[in-house]
Amino acid sequence: MLHDRIRVRNDNLRRGRQRIKNLQQAYGTYQCDPQDLIQCLQSWAAHLKHGDTYQLRRRIFDDT
Repeated sequence: MLHDRIRVRNDNLRRGRQRIKNLQQAYGTYQCDPQDLIQCLQSWAAHLKHGDTYQLRRRIFDDT
């Protein structure tokens, strides 16, 4: 256990990854406005920044 670190819970991470996947599909089929997509991604990135998640954010957002 890392008592000096703030981590993202696994269920939040799983839901966030699923949301990103759904947003990608919606954007690919023109069901999502680009501005909404940007806002959702920025919101998720801001949520992740509350913890020690630099490497996690790089993996998530570099793969998308």
